[in-house]
Amino acid sequence: MANPGYVNIGTVNPGSTQNLAAEYFRAATNIEATIIPYKTSPDILAAMIRGELDMAIESPTAFAAALESEQVRALAITGAKRNPSLPEVPTVMEAGIERYEVSGWNALWTLDGVPDDVITALHAAMAEIAVMPDIQARFAELNTRAESLTPEEMAARFESDRLIWAQVIEDSGIEKR
Repeated sequence: MANPGYVNIGTVNPGSTQNLAAEYFRAATNIEATIIPYKTSPDILAAMIRGELDMAIESPTAFAAALESEQVRALAITGAKRNPSLPEVPTVMEAGIERYEVSGWNALWTLDGVPDDVITALHAAMAEIAVMPDIQARFAELNTRAESLTPEEMAARFESDRLIWAQVIEDSGIEKR
């Protein structure tokens, strides 16, 4: 360990998904940890190589070259499912930490009041694009997945994540600004 008695965890940017995921991990595991935010993923990787960090919470895409060259090793996937690009790597829950799931996502947003038929058409187009073989292949190259949720599923996901992150922020003592 870089700092005996503690686990030093590297993340990007305070308030980022990775940074909050580290706070969530610290609480879920009840470990003594120092969470060290860096400006960029390469900064985290350099700190790991120098032995300044014991672990990092970062996307497989950001560390793809380092994973391939075996500079770093993936210990677990934070999402609910194993990453198809890293099928041998268990999820954090499979590794024994109950109820820990963190998945990054992106969404398309519109202004309030956009007609339902427009929303339906946008969703249909995105659902069609998400399953295209070339899109699936490109996302796999980036160690991630393309999928399309219905507007109702996305709203539920947003609300679920909002509640989780609000609790993590409160429990960790992060000041809201």
